[in-house]
Amino acid sequence: MGISTFGLTRNKACRPPLNLNGVSLYPCDTFCLTELESVLRSVRPDAIVHLAAAGVTAGGNDFDQLMHCNIEYTLNLIRAAANTGCPAIIHTGSCFEYSAVNDRKLTEQDLVSPFSLYGSTKAASVQLAIGLARHLGMPLTVLRLFGVYGKGESDKRLLPTLMRGLQTYQPIELTDGTQIRDWMYIDDAATGFCDAIAQFERLEKFTVYNLCTGEGHSVREVGETLADAMRRPKSLLRWGVKESRKGEPAMIVGDPKRFQDATAWHPNFDLSLGIEASLKHSRSDTFAAA
Repeated sequence: MGISTFGLTRNKACRPPLNLNGVSLYPCDTFCLTELESVLRSVRPDAIVHLAAAGVTAGGNDFDQLMHCNIEYTLNLIRAAANTGCPAIIHTGSCFEYSAVNDRKLTEQDLVSPFSLYGSTKAASVQLAIGLARHLGMPLTVLRLFGVYGKGESDKRLLPTLMRGLQTYQPIELTDGTQIRDWMYIDDAATGFCDAIAQFERLEKFTVYNLCTGEGHSVREVGETLADAMRRPKSLLRWGVKESRKGEPAMIVGDPKRFQDATAWHPNFDLSLGIEASLKHSRSDTFAAA
C-alpha cells in the first residue's frame, strides 16, 4: 500500500486536492486553530511533520513574522493535531538554538542559548511544543536540523548564489570562508524524517534528536568543491573581501549518534555527492557541470 503525502499552502488559488510532485496541497490561509482542525479532519493523517519556519535566510528578522510562524502556528498545529486524534507529530528544530561551541560536535545535551532572533524563536517553539504536547498527551518528537542544502532552496542562500556567479564567470565577494558547518543534502534530511515516522515508536517522546551528518566543512571548502564540479576557476571566489557577520559562530557541527542509534539512519551523500546532486537538480540546466 502506497503512502499518501499532504501539505498545507497559503496559496488562495489552490483548491484541494491539487497534486504537486506527489503531494496533495490543501489551502490554509491563516493557520488558525479552526482552519487547521478542518484540514486535519479532512486528511486524517497518520503523522504530521511540521517543517514551516520564518527567518532562515539572512535578514529574516521581522519579529512579528517570527512569532506568528515559528511559535503561534506551531502551537496551533499541535492543538489541532491533539483535537483531531492524530497519533504522531514531528516538530523541526534548528542548530541555531545552540550556544556556540567551536571545538567539538554539538550534542542534544549542549546549552540552548541562541545567538540570533531566529534561533531564539525556534528554541522557544521547541520548548513550548514539548510542554504543550506533553500537557495534551499528543505524542511529539523534535528533529533538530543543521545545514540542509540542495534542490528547492532559496536563491538567496550560499550555494545558489555561488552557482549563479560561477556559471557566468562573475567574481563573487565572500568572507574569509573559514566558518565550519554541518552540510546535509536535502535527500538525507528527507530520509531522516521518513525514518523517524516509520520508527516513531522507537523515538523518545517530548525530546530532541540532532539530524545532521556529523561532518564539518568550511564555507571555503564548499565554494571550491562547487567550482571544481562546475569546472570554473577558483579565482572567481574572492575570499576575505566581505566581513563575517557579527556574532556568527566559527563552528556549527552536530553529533547525530543519538538519532542513528534509535533509527539506524545514516547520510548517503558526502559533500561532493551532495554538490553534484544540487547541480543536477538546479533550477536552470545551465548550472550543470560541463
